[in-house]
Amino acid sequence: MASAKLSGVDQEELEKHTLLDELLPLLDEVKSTAASKRVKMEDEKDKIEQGVMLVREMTMQTMKRRCDVDNDEVKTKPAVENRRNSLAAAIEADSERELASREKQLEFDRFKYESELKQRELDRDERKATREHQLALARIESEKVSNLLKSIIDSRK
Repeated sequence: MASAKLSGVDQEELEKHTLLDELLPLLDEVKSTAASKRVKMEDEKDKIEQGVMLVREMTMQTMKRRCDVDNDEVKTKPAVENRRNSLAAAIEADSERELASREKQLEFDRFKYESELKQRELDRDERKATREHQLALARIESEKVSNLLKSIIDSRK
């Protein structure tokens, strides 16, 4: 009785403790979900900020061109052409950003594929080693049985 008390076997687990034990993983899951949502929102904010910065940069370039032209000088390019150039530059910058994003995704996918390939190779090698080990054990067992049979036959002669 004293040993049971010392080991804690005789202690009853209260319903409150079991409920708390069940709540802990749920709480951890909620925290991780909130953290992932926060990261996702931050990524979306970054994308929006990049777009805003691009528009701001294009606007500043357009404004610089306007300031560079003196009032006395006649504009060499019409406003429509300037807008087309700005739009083309914005599209080009956007496509470069998208290309960089695709390259990163492809690099990640390649890394993931190579990792999976290495894991499969390791698993295959492990299975091969296991089969070889089992075969060696079977040979040893077979030799034992044959030696035992030989000794029985020799003892009867």
